[in-house]
Amino acid sequence: KGVLAAFIAMFPSVTVLTLSTIYLEAGMRPVLSYLKGLLFLTPVWIIYLICLVYMTPKHGFWPALVSGVALYFILAWLITFVF
Repeated sequence: KGVLAAFIAMFPSVTVLTLSTIYLEAGMRPVLSYLKGLLFLTPVWIIYLICLVYMTPKHGFWPALVSGVALYFILAWLITFVF
């Protein structure tokens, strides 16, 4: 049941809506820029998930979630503004 729940949670409905809105309002170039940003930050999101998987059993849900989100923001900031 976890895989089905993950599939539903990962279904790209928000991405489809966002891409459609950007395309209708601004055209193809901003859509491509948005997609490149998504690809660029995907590894950071995967690290966030790995952090949750490893920290939750040892430290509990809330500390793992807070740590994962903080790690996500730090890495995203570093990648976006430093590199």
